[in-house]
Amino acid sequence: AAYQAACARGERAIAYQGRYELEPSESGADWIQHFTIASKSAENSYTYAPRSAFGLINLLQGNGFAVSRPALERAPFRAFSIVEDAEYAIQLAAAGVRVEFVNEALVRSRSTRSIQDAAPQRLRWASGTLQLLGRGLPRLLRLSLTRRDWRLAEAGIMLLLTSRLLVGYLALFSIGLLLLLPHTLAWTIGRSEERRVGKECRSRW
Repeated sequence: AAYQAACARGERAIAYQGRYELEPSESGADWIQHFTIASKSAENSYTYAPRSAFGLINLLQGNGFAVSRPALERAPFRAFSIVEDAEYAIQLAAAGVRVEFVNEALVRSRSTRSIQDAAPQRLRWASGTLQLLGRGLPRLLRLSLTRRDWRLAEAGIMLLLTSRLLVGYLALFSIGLLLLLPHTLAWTIGRSEERRVGKECRSRW
């Protein structure tokens, strides 16, 4: 139905991303699974759906996407990195092919069972995303300037902000600040108190 509506608009070269949700594993769900499932659902509702509604460039999610034949002819699948879904989404954007989010097309898969299982996968994705940023971000910014299309530049910024590695570094940096802040404040207060006592002693003499 979504493709028929796109054809009626004269938009045959198009890709679709369904609503990709996670569900608990067979062994039951712990807090990390509940958090992962909730964050994935929020990503669909508050990132992919609004971006599609406003005509912005969307990423593919790896599962539950379809690409029309005219879109494949315009942008053949040549994505072979660890994060091939995001890489191909950039190739589609560069070719002028839009990724439309289809909320009614629901795809489910099981979440990882524990944080021990999820950690290697997240690190692998983060490594792949970092490599993709080095290639894809300059390309999107360059195309944005040559085509005068601000949406390509915005897609590059979105790719940067959705990088799991960047989010991880920001989280570690924030934790470091929180740990260092009490010691820094204590050292500053101590130095101020030393100066005050020193001035009082000098004034008495």
